[in-house]
Amino acid sequence: MVDLADHDVRAAVAARLGAPLAGRPVILGPGMVTGFARPVRWLGALGCPVLVLATARGAGAVPDHTSLLDLHHRGVPGPGPDGP
Repeated sequence: MVDLADHDVRAAVAARLGAPLAGRPVILGPGMVTGFARPVRWLGALGCPVLVLATARGAGAVPDHTSLLDLHHRGVPGPGPDGP
């Protein structure tokens, strides 16, 4: 059994699981931007460019080095004045 409470064991497991993704582009979603903060940090540490397809901003901190683009305010149909 793997003890993920142990920092060194957890780091080794994360490195082994992350190896196939290292440096590759990753798309996460759908979900809230703030809900992806931890995976964005982890993937960023692996050198992965990350695109988050979010349905909302959410509450909490937006991941570092994240640019937000709200398409509902740019004429794309959706809930609100531009769509249903």
